Amino acid sequence: MHKYYLYARKSSDSEDRQVLSIEAQIQELHDFALASKLEIVKTFTESMSAKNPGRPVFNQMLIELEQGNADGIISWHPDRLARNMYDGGRLLHLIDQGLVQDLKFPNFYFDKTANGKFNLSIAFSQAQYFIDGLRENVKRGIRQKVRRGEYPGKAPCGFINNPRTKAIDPDPEFFHVVKHYLERFADGELTQRQFRDQMYQAGIKGARSNKPLAYSSIYKIFTNSFYYGYFKLNGELHEGSHQAMITKETFDKIQKRLSVKYRDHNKKDNREFLFTNFAKCGECGYSITQEWHKRRSIVFKYYRCTHKHKEHDCTQRKYIREENLAEQVKNLVANFALPDDYYPKLIAKVEEWREEEQTQLKTQNISLEHNLDEIRAKLNRLLDLQLDGELELEEYKNKKNKLVVQKSKIQEKISSLSVSGSIWFESIMTFLNTCNQAHHSLRDENYKQMLRLLRKTGLNPTILNEKLQLEMIRPYDFLSEVPSLTGSYCIPVENHAVKIQQTLKESVGGKNAEERSSEALCHTAFSERFSASCPRRGEAEPRALLGSLGLGISEWYPQGNSNPCCTDENRVS
Repeated sequence: MHKYYLYARKSSDSEDRQVLSIEAQIQELHDFALASKLEIVKTFTESMSAKNPGRPVFNQMLIELEQGNADGIISWHPDRLARNMYDGGRLLHLIDQGLVQDLKFPNFYFDKTANGKFNLSIAFSQAQYFIDGLRENVKRGIRQKVRRGEYPGKAPCGFINNPRTKAIDPDPEFFHVVKHYLERFADGELTQRQFRDQMYQAGIKGARSNKPLAYSSIYKIFTNSFYYGYFKLNGELHEGSHQAMITKETFDKIQKRLSVKYRDHNKKDNREFLFTNFAKCGECGYSITQEWHKRRSIVFKYYRCTHKHKEHDCTQRKYIREENLAEQVKNLVANFALPDDYYPKLIAKVEEWREEEQTQLKTQNISLEHNLDEIRAKLNRLLDLQLDGELELEEYKNKKNKLVVQKSKIQEKISSLSVSGSIWFESIMTFLNTCNQAHHSLRDENYKQMLRLLRKTGLNPTILNEKLQLEMIRPYDFLSEVPSLTGSYCIPVENHAVKIQQTLKESVGGKNAEERSSEALCHTAFSERFSASCPRRGEAEPRALLGSLGLGISEWYPQGNSNPCCTDENRVS
């Protein structure tokens, strides 16, 4: 009686999705061997795809067959033995050499005749053809998903694969958590170690462990373009249809931080510096470094220029104490701080402006829609005249072209009206929220939050002669020229009066909505409201500006003292 090896294989790939499990194959083959009176001397099992050569268990079985330990093989189907021509050819060669006497399959008949070997080779070829077709189908499906903007892979941290739509959706539990910490890392508030620890505390852990994410996984999160709405496939960048977590600007900030070589020391709290990598030297433009000295168990922290410019001998030799720098940072933030007492009043005023503008926009929109309907009616009548032969083709084209141009202009105006109101409203709300956050950071002495706000509201922070300087961007440059709501900051009336007058002149000097730059949109909206609400048009003093918001000088300064810069003698008319 011939001796047989039993070979059972199951792949985790999709081509074997409908094939019996290894345990089921073994049971079926044992029943088949018992019914056919075949002797099984050894069982080989393998969980590996057969589309590529190199299966270790299959190769070991062939070696033992060459040694004469058995005469044949029992398997469920020829595609269990080989799905590539190399392994199929090896098996056919052993049959030709007489080293394999027989092959037995419950659902396939084989004998050692020419027809039997031909049919076996056809079965191997069909298995190879099935794999090749499946590969092409998978690639075609991936290309189609990419065309739709869908990432054909596992969702990154903060997203989930939707099994119903086959799309990638924001994770309802961790999307905003990851977004928050990515933005904080981009703003320099967190190191990589702190980012990793904060994510772990929020419940984001390793996929196969209960430990914090590995630093390699953290780096993949930082460098994954998926988070700002794009994804890479085979080195090519594609636009995604999924919801972006962060902006491209935030992603670029993260890459800039990663490009800076630094060591994340686990320092003691009393040696941590508050303003690392915040400002540059105002003379040579090189970085400001920090150092500390310990005297009688007290740590003193200082900031100075690195003096690394090779061509310029920087004269900034003095150190600035961290306490002094912290006070200057607080003064800068106080320039645009908005206390909680006034925040809801301003919000209510902006909501009032929005309602007024919505009413005006609605009236304008009705008028434009009426004009659009008239043009459509004219186009229909014009077409009827041309079809009835009462109008020459050339005259019809000329008149139609003029009406189409008018129609296009009206449609553009309707489109601009639908978005213009929301743009200035969102800009002003962002402005007020930022100013209120500045007040909270001052109240809590949260210097990390202060630095984040200064990076958002200013440009090019420098230290020159122990003074911190910052170029404020609009509209915060406008507000910083008005005495702070906290009453702790005041500048000469000549400076802020001239500044406000210039701002009002720019905002109402004949510019239409299309000519205003996007960066000045919020600033312009405030200025126009202030100018329109002033009793005397063009009078630019804080008393008139406050009056437009329903606030008086006594409300602006809760101490009950008027700003000395705004006395009757110093008014500017």
